[in-house]
Amino acid sequence: MTQAKPKKTKNSHERIKVAPLFQIACTLISALIFGGIMQYRIGLFRSTESSPEISTITPKKHSEFGSFPGDVHVGLYIDQFKNFNMVNNEFNFGGTIWFEFNPGVISLSTLEKFSFESGRITYISPPDTQLLNKKLIVRYNIEVEFHSALDYKNFPLDAHRLYILLSHKFVSPSEVSFSTSEHDFQVKTDAITQQAGWRKVGKDVKNGYIKAEFDPYNTKKTRYYPVTLFSIDYLRYGIRYAISIFLPLLLLFYLTLFTLSISPNRAINIATAGTTATLAYRFVIERISPTIGYFMISDYMFFLFLAINFFIFFINIFDIFSRQLSESEKKIIVVTCHLIINSVATYLFLKANV
Repeated sequence: MTQAKPKKTKNSHERIKVAPLFQIACTLISALIFGGIMQYRIGLFRSTESSPEISTITPKKHSEFGSFPGDVHVGLYIDQFKNFNMVNNEFNFGGTIWFEFNPGVISLSTLEKFSFESGRITYISPPDTQLLNKKLIVRYNIEVEFHSALDYKNFPLDAHRLYILLSHKFVSPSEVSFSTSEHDFQVKTDAITQQAGWRKVGKDVKNGYIKAEFDPYNTKKTRYYPVTLFSIDYLRYGIRYAISIFLPLLLLFYLTLFTLSISPNRAINIATAGTTATLAYRFVIERISPTIGYFMISDYMFFLFLAINFFIFFINIFDIFSRQLSESEKKIIVVTCHLIINSVATYLFLKANV
């Protein structure tokens, strides 16, 4: 009499797996798409910084001020950045600032009271004066520490426009107005910015004045002072931050997704490890990211990878302990996960402002 074969329990059946070659093909295609989109985005300059609000002096505004001011031509030469930290928004440059004007427009003792908004002059040399074509040229060697209103929404694929705002709060636009042109603003390419992974791609200047309201209900307490706004465009050409953030997340995602091609016990363990490792990697991302209060591209991508990894983990639970999924269903899940990652990455990377 033959012995009856034991019945297979619900969880003892052979698991239907996705072919490893299918997984590898999807992973290679997905990685190439993701890498190509990221490389394309790194080569684009898309700054989201807001320019400081300055007003242009028009003939109508001249009449309101009551007189036409004396013109002071301004120039700035940045020789080198001694500190160039885009992540912490800390900058320190050394260079020369010069003024050209008719003698009698402003005294040297008043002129040297110029300042930089959101910064401070840490060193200023005695004035170097020269009379040329009946105009007085005054030069100062300076070192300036400053901060700029940087927008990090596109980190780590960000490009930035640095604003350096020269102001003189001891004269009014009715006394003195600043003028300059783009060729009067020069920025020397130095090793500090290159080592930091940034390349200068443009610059601009703008002249005007700022209105300071000390009491909005008393116009007599409103002051105006002339300013010149210098701006420098920097493009991140280094891929260190992008690789450091996205590559581990991609590898953990691919590892977790591959659990649909292995045995049940290993699938649960690897899916758990992949999801846990993704959570733990958040601390690494926080350490190398700017400290701000809004979401960046790195945050959106992290939470997307985390959500996908959790989804794959629960798919494994469902497949092993509830209903066994067919191979076609698992292939659809694999392709869908890759499509979601690359679609969201395309939207975030190529959108001008997140």
